[in-house]
Amino acid sequence: MLRPFLENFINILANLLIFAIFARVLLSWLKPGGDDPFSRLVASVTDPILNLFKRHLPLVGGVLDLSPIVAYFVIDIARGILIRVI
Repeated sequence: MLRPFLENFINILANLLIFAIFARVLLSWLKPGGDDPFSRLVASVTDPILNLFKRHLPLVGGVLDLSPIVAYFVIDIARGILIRVI
């Protein structure tokens, strides 16, 4: 009875984080340095996650940040593990 609720919760949370990371990438292309409320909200949600990976990943070619891609895979793997564990 609790398992479906937890699975849905984990899936929704993972999807929201992935959506926020995707929005962050798009905003960085469309409005670099955006200071509007939506950009700040997205940054406040994604910065803690992305900064974990930015510390350990060099920029590719000096300009390409791979931390969103790595974060996506880590979130997706964590989702799968958590759903199997519960």
